[in-house]
Order: sequence, then structure tokens, then C-alpha cells
Amino acid sequence: VPLMYYPVFFTFTGAMQGLTFIEGLERAKENFIPLMKRNLLFWIPVQYVQFCYVPTDLQIPFLSVAGLGWTFILSAMAGSAKK
Repeated sequence: VPLMYYPVFFTFTGAMQGLTFIEGLERAKENFIPLMKRNLLFWIPVQYVQFCYVPTDLQIPFLSVAGLGWTFILSAMAGSAKK
């Protein structure tokens, strides 16, 4: 999923920030590996906690909150392209 999500994320955020396609591609190349590391460091423990400790009826709300947190992290890491 990250291999599909990140290109779409960087394409849209780059377009909204007025970057050319090539600038957006360079930005994605610079950020992909650090984001994948953070992705794994975030979601593996979240999934562990979800399956081991969160009751079944609360797993969807738990993952929704975790997803909101991940979106915040992703947005903060991607930041503004114009510095």
C-alpha cells in the first residue's frame, strides 16, 4: 500500500504547493526511505497492540485514531516544499 499511497500523496501535495512534476518527483525520492522507516516503526507496534491488547469491538476506533496520528506524522514530515 505505501508504494501506491506515497506517490499519490506527493503528487497531490506537490501540485497544491505549485511544484512541477519533476520537483515533486525529486521531493518524493528524498522523503520515501525516511517515510518508509517511520511507517514501519509506527505501524508494526500499532498492529501488535491492536491484536494483542485491544478488544475486538474497539479495534476499528483504535486504528482510526492511529491512522489520524499517522496522517499527522506524514504531513509533518512531508512539510512544505517551499522553504
